[in-house]
Amino acid sequence: MEKRSTIVLYLTWILGVQLLPCILQAQEVHPRFEQYRFVIPTCVFQDSLGFLWIGTEVGLYRYDGYRFRQYTTSLNDSSALSDLWVTDIDRDRRGNLWIGTYGGNLNYYDQRTDRFVHFSHMDVWTIVTDDDGSVWLGTKDRGVVNLALDSLRNPHFR
Repeated sequence: MEKRSTIVLYLTWILGVQLLPCILQAQEVHPRFEQYRFVIPTCVFQDSLGFLWIGTEVGLYRYDGYRFRQYTTSLNDSSALSDLWVTDIDRDRRGNLWIGTYGGNLNYYDQRTDRFVHFSHMDVWTIVTDDDGSVWLGTKDRGVVNLALDSLRNPHFR
């Protein structure tokens, strides 16, 4: 009886471990990779709505979790991004996005209209916002600059 249970156990092991995987095949997987044409990101920022903003040397991308939207420059549209090379992204205490560019302007992104407003022509390398509502810029030629905003129509630099 003991010999019989040993044979049954051995046959079960052979069928279960050795032959069953050969008989049963796993579901075939066909991974799908999508390719996006942007170079190495220069900066990445997640806004209060959950969008992921990716700055590159060839434009600004917004990722909503499903697809990318690209923002670029346009000679015929003054409300487009001022320059392709995005250097930094930050938001102020009101949730407004500020985008710095190399060779362009400081850009304010208006989420309501999906447009950009341009401020002062300078190469902006770094943007830092403080709790007082000021926007601090690290620039190539002018050093550290403070943008005090009474309103978007009346900005002044210090």
